[in-house]
Amino acid sequence: MKKSKKNLIISLILLALCVIMLVSCGASDKSSLNSSYDVETPEENADKGMSGGELDPDATSISSDRKLIRTINLEVQTKSFDSFISYVNNAISRCGGYVESSRTDGVNIYVDNNRSAMIVARIPFDKTDEFINGFPSEDSNIVSSEENSKDITLSYVDAESRLSSLRSQRQALEALYEKATTVEEIAYVQKELSSVISDIEAYEARLREYQSLVSYSTVTLNISEVEAYTEKTEKKLSEQISDGFSKSLDNVGIFFRTIFVFAIVNIPYILIWGIPVTVIIIILIIVRNKNKKKKN
Repeated sequence: MKKSKKNLIISLILLALCVIMLVSCGASDKSSLNSSYDVETPEENADKGMSGGELDPDATSISSDRKLIRTINLEVQTKSFDSFISYVNNAISRCGGYVESSRTDGVNIYVDNNRSAMIVARIPFDKTDEFINGFPSEDSNIVSSEENSKDITLSYVDAESRLSSLRSQRQALEALYEKATTVEEIAYVQKELSSVISDIEAYEARLREYQSLVSYSTVTLNISEVEAYTEKTEKKLSEQISDGFSKSLDNVGIFFRTIFVFAIVNIPYILIWGIPVTVIIIILIIVRNKNKKKKN
């Protein structure tokens, strides 16, 4: 009996040493993984459609598919601001995506066609091109576009491998826990098991984040309201001069229109301050004229 107990203690010590070595390697790999790929993603995006306990082992099996994070930035002009914004929101829903964030700026009562908006949309990877190419040409003009793809295949596969290894460690520790007999043995196995479970949860969260970033492209739309679209083709010198002169005339017209609108809108203030100031000036002129007459 003593010999059996002694063998069990020796087995526990050897297994504990192996677990410590594996956990320390996993922790260093996890640290390098976090530093090699750092990306800010709201938790609701990382967990969208992937919430719940553990990842399905089939879903995290090592795959030969490339894991790409696709981000696209578009500068878009529109003459029909409200209708185009409405179209974009409907198109996002039709593609099965969602709006991550949005902002509208530049509402001004003095000048028309000066609004702008920024919409950050998450679009399913296989629907991204359909979403972008579907913009109505009569309501929009894509001035510039920028696209980047980040390959995280190695990080993804490494995380899968580490997760599989940690799950095996957990199974071994759980089996060892069933065989532990003393309080010290039980406490030690529980401590190591808690550490392994914590690492498993960290890798599962990382893989959920990866899956979200890979499954949904991030499309950022910077939308400007304009009266005339920017031409994409090169023009002759005479055409550039003509267009520049026309734009200058348009700007002059906008300037005087702005002043006119400003004056009409601020009539109450002009009356409140203008009448007293005018009365004071008239009184000063009268007093000055009287003083001149007295001197003469």
